[in-house]
Amino acid sequence: METREIANSARMTGSPLQFLRLNDVKRLVGLGRSTIYARAAAGTFPAPVQIGPRAVAWSRAEVEDWIHSTIAASRAGSAAGGEER
Repeated sequence: METREIANSARMTGSPLQFLRLNDVKRLVGLGRSTIYARAAAGTFPAPVQIGPRAVAWSRAEVEDWIHSTIAASRAGSAAGGEER
């Protein structure tokens, strides 16, 4: 998602642009540190933003968009019969 799209998304939802640190992201999505970084490297999770020389954070809007799309994909899979486990 481009910066302009993120800003527009934040304006449309009424939520301010905000950064989340790793522990906040872990709590929100229920994934561990290694999985978050592996998925970000694979392009299947939002990439962190460098906010300092040794500090990164994630855009709240991007993480929330990922949560919503993951739920939608899961529900779409369930409605279509989904995969058996």
